[in-house]
Amino acid sequence: MFEKISKNDSNYRKLLDNLSNENISDEEKKVLKLLKLLYDEGALDNYPNTEVTDFLTCHIDKNKKIFQNIKVKKFWERYRSRIERYNVVANINFCPACGITFYPQFGYHKTLEHIFPKSFYHQLVIYPDNLVYYCEHCNKCKGDKFDYLNIYHPYFTILEKYDDEIILRIRKENNGKIDYQIKISRSAPKEVRDLFNNMFGIAGKYRDYILQFLNSEISTLEVIFGDSLRKIENKEEQLELMKSYLEQLYSVDVDRNPFCITTTERTIMQKLDEVIHSNIGLVAEYFINEMKV
Repeated sequence: MFEKISKNDSNYRKLLDNLSNENISDEEKKVLKLLKLLYDEGALDNYPNTEVTDFLTCHIDKNKKIFQNIKVKKFWERYRSRIERYNVVANINFCPACGITFYPQFGYHKTLEHIFPKSFYHQLVIYPDNLVYYCEHCNKCKGDKFDYLNIYHPYFTILEKYDDEIILRIRKENNGKIDYQIKISRSAPKEVRDLFNNMFGIAGKYRDYILQFLNSEISTLEVIFGDSLRKIENKEEQLELMKSYLEQLYSVDVDRNPFCITTTERTIMQKLDEVIHSNIGLVAEYFINEMKV
């Protein structure tokens, strides 16, 4: 969660030249020419370029004047795949914001995102150091939100590890539904809590990650217990059988779990194992309900 990653060493000026030589519209050529001019005049000199053990503060002027006849969003939609093709952005296998791997089987796909929002900083729309791969969830939650005083930049921000501040609980709602609740401890710094809750909505991503994992476990339980449970008509006896299995044989093995690659994932799964074994009754009921026996 909130990881520091290594950026690609890319030549932005060369990228602009390469893009300008492609088969593009006159309006796009004007935009690229202006981006070159701004770069050559030092408009990007204040962009962060040093690793810090804290959040960054914005020292870059906004610029919303580059895109006139063509919308910045439309320009980005055209150029996203071109930027990816030139391989100027670090190609990573997990989202640095939430720390979860891009698991295609869970629907977790990576998408290119701007650190400084393109809608306010036109001059940074294709600047490689301003682009990073986030998961679709974190990308969508972030949108154009931007804290100018506390910037988390995956290439330059080195934060302490706050994975242990994640709180995981299981509870039974008033409607009888059993669900998992994720929070971040109030002992974490306010800036980190704001990132977790407001900027990226990470609790929702972790809840989905846990449910995706549990769904894969349910498929296994169907093979082990499905027929046996359906032969038992008494609900309490079904629960006792499942509780016995969970108490005696079940564990979330972080070393063998194929969905436990990053440090954040290992922490979440360890906490899930603790929750399961301290709430055997609720978890047994959850599994049986989801198996629809």
